[in-house]
This record gives sequence, structure tokens and C-alpha cells, in this order.
Amino acid sequence: MPDTPPEFASADEYQHTIDQLVGSGVLMDKGVVTWVARLSERYPTVELRIADVQLEAEDAVAFAVFVRAIVDQCLVDVEQGVSRPNLTPGLVNGAIWIAARYGLSDQLVDPLLAERLPAFDAVARAVDYAARSLEQSGDRARVDEWIDRMRTGGTPAQRQVAQFDAGGITALLALYRDGTQKADGGDGEASADYA
Repeated sequence: MPDTPPEFASADEYQHTIDQLVGSGVLMDKGVVTWVARLSERYPTVELRIADVQLEAEDAVAFAVFVRAIVDQCLVDVEQGVSRPNLTPGLVNGAIWIAARYGLSDQLVDPLLAERLPAFDAVARAVDYAARSLEQSGDRARVDEWIDRMRTGGTPAQRQVAQFDAGGITALLALYRDGTQKADGGDGEASADYA
């Protein structure tokens, strides 16, 4: 399971650390940094390595805009001088482990408050935190609908397990095919919405 990255004072310190890890041979290359969040080597983005792969393009977009809104709110907090929370790395890593183990079907750990709560209550807290950015970008409805789909239809992991249990690998492959056909309009041609 990937760990949370250490704290960096600047982008230069981050890059220096990565260069040391690669230069010393600890890592083969920059692409194998296994932190749950890292800076992209190719794009001016933050990469997350902790969530289920979404089965449909519209859900992948919803997840991406949700993460973008959280990062945007963090940047606003920095600009406004809001004190950063003092998170215990072990608590964060434990919260990630519990989320990976149980998904949204049980409780999650809020590392800010060091408490367990129903998973969708934790998700609601994250949405509340990112609400300003979601509203400004016009993405609030998209994210709310995505979360509602997971609440009623299950997460991608739950859906895959259910499909496999119901019909083995054949049913699982059909689930993947259905998600692909939704993205390409059902005829194998890429849709302009997702191309």
C-alpha cells in the first residue's frame, strides 16, 4: 500500500528528494514513486494513487473534478493564511488502509479529527470542504450525482465483485465492455465527450 508523501517546504525540495531517490538507486526512475499523491512528471497536475479505477468515463471525470476542487480549496486556504492541519502520518496511512479494505461500505477514519464515521458522512465532509470550488467550476451537480450513483449502485470495486460472484469472469468482462461502450457511444467509435 502506498504511503503518504513526506512534507516538503517547496517544489524544489520535492524535486531534490525525488532526484536523490533515483540517483541513489532506491528507485529505478521517477515513475515508480509510490506515494499516494505525487506531482506528475508530464503535466502540471497532482496524481493520486489511492482510488478505485472508475468503470465509466463520466465517473472518472467526476472523480477528477472532485480532486481538483479539493486541491483548489487547499490552495485558497494557503493564500488566505489558514493554518494547515497537523496530520499524523501513521493515522493518515491507517485511514488509507481502512478505506482500501472496506471502501464506502463501512466506516472511514477522518484523519483531521482521528475519529471513525460512516463512509458517506466522510465523503460529505470532503464535498462540504470543496463546495466553493465545485460551485465556481459548475461541477457540484456532477460530483453529487456521482456520489449518489455509488451510494445506490455501489462503488466500482463492489460492482466488480458482484459481477464476478454472479457470473464469473464472463460477467466481469461484460461489465468492462458496457463501461467502454458508454464512453464510445456503443459503436466502437470514440465519443467527442471523452476523446
